[in-house]
Amino acid sequence: MNENAGGPRTARSAEDALEQLRRLLAQLDATHEAQCQTLAHDLHQKVVGSLSAVKMQCDWLLRRERTDDAVRARLQQLSEQVSDTIQYTRHLIGELWPAIVGHLGLSSAIQQQVADTRTRSTASIEVAIDGNVDDIDEESAITLYRLSQQALAGCEADPPLVHAAHIALRRTGAGVELDIELEGTVAIDDAWRLMQERIARLGGQLTWSRAPEGKHAFAVLLPKAAG
Repeated sequence: MNENAGGPRTARSAEDALEQLRRLLAQLDATHEAQCQTLAHDLHQKVVGSLSAVKMQCDWLLRRERTDDAVRARLQQLSEQVSDTIQYTRHLIGELWPAIVGHLGLSSAIQQQVADTRTRSTASIEVAIDGNVDDIDEESAITLYRLSQQALAGCEADPPLVHAAHIALRRTGAGVELDIELEGTVAIDDAWRLMQERIARLGGQLTWSRAPEGKHAFAVLLPKAAG
């Protein structure tokens, strides 16, 4: 029996199946981002809008001179709780759909992302940006933002899985590069592999390595963004 019979055909079938899988992953990514955008819009329009109306009513009642002191205290507490809920909902909206990327650019979005994470984490987080990275296409910008978001998630665990992070975003002659160093516990799971495939579809490359002392390094290069 010829062991090589059907070899080329089998190889082509495997390549076709892999290409179909890549197209499916691309469709899933696009659908996921669209759903996140729709949910973020609905939260902003309906939830934040309704909560803001409730807060306005509370504040109006607080300004009334004839409001009973006990009622006033309850209204003040309710107003503060509503304010906290509005703030957290806006945080969720930003996590679901980072509109700031389109409004202010990738560099400002990453800096704001780091600043927001610092308020919710005891981890040491540093960010450095070198060169103009704000002229890349939206899909590339959103992907890099999502990668940074994924890397910083461990900083917000309780207790933090990651106790130190350094993010470096820069433009070079080769393209746009994003380097992330994490100290702590990082699991290279399917989420990282899916991100690697997502970046590959953009013509880029995501690699990672681990040092013995618990440091993890992630490096992204998007050569199509060379400008």
